[in-house]
Amino acid sequence: LKRNELFTEEGKICKRIGFLVSGIMIGIGDNIKGEKNVSEMYNDNDNRAMTSFLSLDRQIKSTESIMAVSESVILYITYDNLKYLCKMHPEFGIVRELLHAEQHIIMLTREADVKQLNPEEIVKKLYKVHPEYFRKPYYKNLISFYLGISRASYNSILKRLKIK
Repeated sequence: LKRNELFTEEGKICKRIGFLVSGIMIGIGDNIKGEKNVSEMYNDNDNRAMTSFLSLDRQIKSTESIMAVSESVILYITYDNLKYLCKMHPEFGIVRELLHAEQHIIMLTREADVKQLNPEEIVKKLYKVHPEYFRKPYYKNLISFYLGISRASYNSILKRLKIK
């Protein structure tokens, strides 16, 4: 993508999910006051999915745009191809499961930023709402990444909260 080009567009249904190979991208959405602001920042070191999760999953209009800040290279798969892949190879259903988890974790950490919760309070709240995320080992990296803490710190929190 060229600078200022959109990967997803607010008001349109998201049709793809991408991974940034090089460049910098930002998510732009409305804050609680209805003002446009940067809601997400992506760089090529993130190794995370880049899409409007809710729009892609439910095929509804997106509430945010994702825009290239610099010239960027993105590997992506379309919604139809992802659906086909999951149909032909059910083991790829984990992709959808991880997208759901990532969406919930992102929303919770954004809410925590507003309420100024510490990582332990966030983990406690996440466990209360989605205990299934704590039963699968591949979520550990995802949760600790979004909390901005090391795996050791995350494991200490789990131990203090008696979450196994």
